[in-house]
Amino acid sequence: MIDELIALNQSRLEGYSRVVSHIDEDNDDDLLALLEEWMQQAQQFNAQLIPFGTKKQHEHSKLSASHDAKWSVPVKQSGVTLERNELLNICIHAEIQNVKTYQYVLTQSSIEEESLTRMIEGQSEQLEQTILSLENRKN
Repeated sequence: MIDELIALNQSRLEGYSRVVSHIDEDNDDDLLALLEEWMQQAQQFNAQLIPFGTKKQHEHSKLSASHDAKWSVPVKQSGVTLERNELLNICIHAEIQNVKTYQYVLTQSSIEEESLTRMIEGQSEQLEQTILSLENRKN
């Protein structure tokens, strides 16, 4: 189950990276800064989780493919940017699904280490705050 969370955070990193490619940097520099912060958050979450995982790094990338569907970001076309609210909705939808995965792991797996459970709960709470922050940035 920890490997699922590692893959999920790898997918978050890649998803936010694709969203960033669509941002109008002249008008949405505030959003760009937040997305970059959440990309760093995904890396931090993985750094915390990897010591508890069981799979090798290349196996995590295979698992992350199953989480990519949450990030329905179209391929960037020359000169085309998606609207701010559209990008925010993509992120909100993906993060809602991510919180559900975290909650599933917390309720369905038998994590024996209390410190690991607290860490996962903390990450889940931070994801919930991310959703609120995204929702507050919609026009």
